[in-house]
Amino acid sequence: MLDDLFEAVLGGPARIIGRMLVEFIFELVFYIIGYPIVKMLTLGKYPTKPSSNLQDSIVSIVGLIFVILIAVVLITMS
Repeated sequence: MLDDLFEAVLGGPARIIGRMLVEFIFELVFYIIGYPIVKMLTLGKYPTKPSSNLQDSIVSIVGLIFVILIAVVLITMS
């Protein structure tokens, strides 16, 4: 019963904060990782300034893929 009350009171704000953290990690951390990779792969052509939301998303996805690949390599090495 107490758990249901806690979920009802804090459920919405907790979801909003969780979503904001996920977006922060995805947009900032993976973008920072993916930016130099995309620059190297495209020989400095992309992402351009000012960049669009699509370019930012692609750079973030490249950063995410790179982190996953590094994690897989590290797991298989041990």
